Amino acid sequence: MAKKQGNSMQLAVNQIKKQYAQVLAVDDLSFEVKSGEIFAMLGPNGAGKSSTIRMLIGLTYPDAGEICYSDTQGKKLAQLVSADFGYLPEERGLYQESNILDTLVYMGQLKGMSKPDAIIQADNWLTSFDLHERKKDQLKTLSKGNQQKVQLISAIIHQPKIVFLDEPFSGLDPVNQEKVIAFLHTLKQQGTTIILSAHQMSLVEKLADRFLLMDQGKASL
Repeated sequence: MAKKQGNSMQLAVNQIKKQYAQVLAVDDLSFEVKSGEIFAMLGPNGAGKSSTIRMLIGLTYPDAGEICYSDTQGKKLAQLVSADFGYLPEERGLYQESNILDTLVYMGQLKGMSKPDAIIQADNWLTSFDLHERKKDQLKTLSKGNQQKVQLISAIIHQPKIVFLDEPFSGLDPVNQEKVIAFLHTLKQQGTTIILSAHQMSLVEKLADRFLLMDQGKASL
């Protein structure tokens, strides 16, 4: 699961805003994320964390402000390419009738992987999460926590430069929370830049290099 040196990305967000009807979801938000670090957005439900992540990956666009990606040498990137990032959405959803291995290989191929490479990566990560013996089982037979682990693997199977994880600890018991923390540290050791949202301060303190407190769409200083 080793990665190439310098296979990472950094980010600068400058005064972005996003409004939905009468709700100002993100209000004049600015921050920077360094290459290869774990950066957390911390705040209650409705703070604007998910709205921010959706703008960062291009699902929506800011009404004002700028989002700028660059490589480890500081060269600005014209756009965020699908193969360069992984995304765990707040609204989970995988193919419940498919088996675990087929699902992960399919997700890897969508991101440009060859089938053999996707199988190797899937096997490696399923072993790490103690799910290898169940790789031929349908997703619907797994517990919520184990489905969450499969969804996490699907977000990073293609070894992206930057990963966005929206509430990765949601629905996990303490044992699996610790496994996800170890998983994120492994990604960091490989050089991946990680941006996550959460509302559990105790978990964020264990893993984040830096964090941004958010409330009502603003940075809470």
